[in-house]
Amino acid sequence: DRVGEDTYQMAALCNNMSVALRELGQIKDAESMALQAIQIIRQMPGCETELATSYTNLGQAQARRYAYFDARQSLTHALQLFENCNGNHDIHYAAAVYGLAEMDQAEGDYEAAEQGYLRAAGLIERDFGHTEDYQQVMEDLKRMREKVKNNERD
Repeated sequence: DRVGEDTYQMAALCNNMSVALRELGQIKDAESMALQAIQIIRQMPGCETELATSYTNLGQAQARRYAYFDARQSLTHALQLFENCNGNHDIHYAAAVYGLAEMDQAEGDYEAAEQGYLRAAGLIERDFGHTEDYQQVMEDLKRMREKVKNNERD
């Protein structure tokens, strides 16, 4: 029905705005838009993958303001939602895995971060091939490995 379609489109707009605002560095507004999307989607039956995507956006925004505990909770919830719906076959699943890898690195768990980066890269490669996102994940992994190596020398 038309009302449901409009509601869905509003949630999608909120999610897209969240991503755009995060990229512009407007983190509080990005979080607010992700939370709006979550509120809308919770009212809609059968939209668990969209809810997972919204939690991924929220977690990424939280991570940008160094709220690692909140970010980890949001990203972990997103992964659980994705896995309950369709395993790791949603194209947004890799973003949640990547977000957790960034959390692990920020918290100094380099082994877990490496596993997460490799997993995210594999998912992106499976779904899209060697894209800019794939290259970004691999560059982040390389930078982290170099940082670890330099710290071991010191």
